[in-house]
Amino acid sequence: MSYKQGEEVVKQKLKDRYEKHCDEKNKIKEIKSCIKEKALKDNSEIACASFDLQQVIYLPKSRESALFYKRRLANYNFTVYDIASKECHCFLWSELESKRGASEVSSCVFNTLQMYDSKKNIKSVALFSDGCSGQNKNSIIATMLLYTVAKTSNIEEISLYFFESFHGQNEGDSAHSAVSTALSRAGYLFIPAQLCPVVRLQPYIVHNLQHNDFQDFKKMAKDLRILSIRTSDTGEPIKWSDFMEIKVKKHEPLTIFYKTSHPQHEYWSFKLKRQ
Repeated sequence: MSYKQGEEVVKQKLKDRYEKHCDEKNKIKEIKSCIKEKALKDNSEIACASFDLQQVIYLPKSRESALFYKRRLANYNFTVYDIASKECHCFLWSELESKRGASEVSSCVFNTLQMYDSKKNIKSVALFSDGCSGQNKNSIIATMLLYTVAKTSNIEEISLYFFESFHGQNEGDSAHSAVSTALSRAGYLFIPAQLCPVVRLQPYIVHNLQHNDFQDFKKMAKDLRILSIRTSDTGEPIKWSDFMEIKVKKHEPLTIFYKTSHPQHEYWSFKLKRQ
């Protein structure tokens, strides 16, 4: 809108950024649509899913306006939505069990990938998410993807695509909306254990996570010293915030492939110094 409504001087200044923004937005739509078509085919070897963290759910919830809480308990709902089967997994936990950082997100995605690996025909998984650097676009989730593809029995390749800023098309948003509506109609909710029955009333698969269900992928990333690698194999500087896709392959267990633009044809890559 700044470009469309701006004066000529503003348009000249924003032209390159605006055109690149539109190219990225249109290309990720095209990629997602193409992968979705392949995933919808019978006995497809491709799984396609999007994931996102819902806004924080605070407890207690009540309809009494006279009640005042000095501090309320934060609860989290992480959804993974299978775009082909329309199956939605909700991972629930509270701040008593863990935080809502990259390790927690990685643990939920790891559990989902293990479910896909149990389906013997799935060889490739495509994941879509927003580009939040604190949760999705970082070395921690890349570590998790490498670890997963090394441990899987059937999955040979995993790709994680990031939406262009302000254009995240996440099917899981419908689940967030349905859960929010159900909670608003549930009446009195005081403890985290009351959330699961409410969410289960929707057509979703609910996973109630405990502290032991989270793995420390942050420590693993530090042990592998991924952030100490500053340039790709061909000499390009590595800037994680610029990544638009991350890919890992089973037959190259020490290599992370990436793109900094969706229209980019070739992948850049870098190898880990530690196994």
